[in-house]
Amino acid sequence: MTIAGASAAPQGKASKHDQHFLVEAIQGDLSEVKVGQLAQQKAQSDQAKQFGKMLEQDHSDNLNQAQQLADAQGVQAPSEPNSEQKAIYDKLNGLPARNSMPPSRVAW
Repeated sequence: MTIAGASAAPQGKASKHDQHFLVEAIQGDLSEVKVGQLAQQKAQSDQAKQFGKMLEQDHSDNLNQAQQLADAQGVQAPSEPNSEQKAIYDKLNGLPARNSMPPSRVAW
């Protein structure tokens, strides 16, 4: 893997540090893709849905590149986000739908 033009490890074999970085990057992209999909499914505003679509597209592109790099470097790419990222997704997925405007306050 080359970083800023300097060779960090022999071609085809990533260092432990680079392996760890790739695994975390892939997990992050997997998580962002899932959150983007969730936003598109659950969001009520068009802006939130568009943001979810952007998240999904951008991180899908990054994910594909990172997976290709992992393959080239002999790194076992994860197929799902880490446990913390899964917990965040589950929390977001469990939130009830809300209107875009907060409820009005009644003055007595």
